[in-house]
Amino acid sequence: MEKQQNPLIYGSMRTYVDEDMKQSIILNLLEMIPDFPLEEAERIAEMENADN
Repeated sequence: MEKQQNPLIYGSMRTYVDEDMKQSIILNLLEMIPDFPLEEAERIAEMENADN
């Protein structure tokens, strides 16, 4: 009788953790969008373009 491998123990746990971490990071970034200083970023981009 062949023993089945538990995916949580044999290699796939990393995949589950990576997906959870990716989802957590994406959610945190989405929550930060309203607080992003867009006007300041645009001003900096204009200054960088003027230098080129």
